[in-house]
Amino acid sequence: MLLNILPLYIAPLKLYDQTADQYGYYDIVTKAAERLSPGCSSAVRDSLEEASKKILKASSIADAVQRMNMCVATVPSYIDSLEVLKEDVMMAVGFTFADYGEFLYSTLCSNCFTQ
Repeated sequence: MLLNILPLYIAPLKLYDQTADQYGYYDIVTKAAERLSPGCSSAVRDSLEEASKKILKASSIADAVQRMNMCVATVPSYIDSLEVLKEDVMMAVGFTFADYGEFLYSTLCSNCFTQ
C-alpha cells in the first residue's frame, strides 16, 4: 500500500521527470529533521565533514576504510582513490538519510497517507 502512494506524495517534487533540483528532496528531509530535532542537520553536516577529512587524510584506501570501521574486504573495485571513496561514503549516507523521509513525513503530517 505504502509503495503505491509513495510516488503520489513526492510527485509534486518532480523527482521522476528529471526537472527538479537534484537536492530538493534532501532539502525537504533536512528541514523536517530539523523540526523534529533542532540541531540535527548541523550535527549530521559536521559529522560528514569530519568523516570526509578523515578519509582524505588517510595514507591509502585500506587505511581510510579501517579508520572508518568499515570492512576492507567489501570495498568495491571501482573505488580507486580516496576521493572516490569519500564520494561513495557521502552518497551512501545521503541515501540513508533521505530514506528517513517517509518516517519524517508521517511524523510531521498525520494525514499525509490518508485519502
